[in-house]
Amino acid sequence: MIKEVVVFGAQTFIGFSLCERLTEEGIHVNAVLLKSNDDWRRKLLEERLMMVGRNALFKVTCIEEITEDDSFDYLIYCSENGDDLSVLETDKDLCKRAAQLVDSKNVAAYYFSNFSNNDIHMKHSFAIEKHLLLSNRNWSIIKLPMLYGPFQPSPDIKQYLDSNDESMLYIEDAVRECYQLLKGNQFPGKVIFLSSKQSEQLIDDKLEEMKQFPLYDVIETIYVENLTDLTEGKKKVEEYFESYRQILSLKK
Repeated sequence: MIKEVVVFGAQTFIGFSLCERLTEEGIHVNAVLLKSNDDWRRKLLEERLMMVGRNALFKVTCIEEITEDDSFDYLIYCSENGDDLSVLETDKDLCKRAAQLVDSKNVAAYYFSNFSNNDIHMKHSFAIEKHLLLSNRNWSIIKLPMLYGPFQPSPDIKQYLDSNDESMLYIEDAVRECYQLLKGNQFPGKVIFLSSKQSEQLIDDKLEEMKQFPLYDVIETIYVENLTDLTEGKKKVEEYFESYRQILSLKK
């Protein structure tokens, strides 16, 4: 039974959404946030933190406050997206410190990262995933497709939605499946691809591409079922854009 977790990268789209789901399940969450260089991202995070409010199960902390005496069941690390080199470098350093914590506590750990066609982000993710898998078999790597939904930290998401890309997953669908993975803890030391059945061919192509690297020789693919209807998902995104138009307009 999961009672308490530490979530690094809680400021990310998947990270904060996981925090919300975990607290809904009655799990204590210690959230470690990575500061953004973008004003609009900071303001969106502030909005989400206010929505969590005074939830006694949610605590914002920093790695220095997590000591050897602290007890938790899992450590979750959610990688930063994008290609801001300073942010990615901070992300890399923080992940190494999280890995040291996993080593010392000997707990199960999950690293979440998105598929990306951005060379900078791909190299960033690969370097971290290699370090984690080779250093401690307690780590599981969860590879996510493009996620969409309210608070997706990219005003460009509407362009992807207009393309009707079937490889995308609605955030609540992805989080529901991720929570089941956490409960089961069935794949230590493995790489797990999360996908929709509609994008099975895309995933097969990606698998063949990645299996050329020995790091990814043990891969599990999990297809998410009971997907949110794309029309319904788009409506929720539109409502989000309308509600936070002023903040999103700050993006340069």
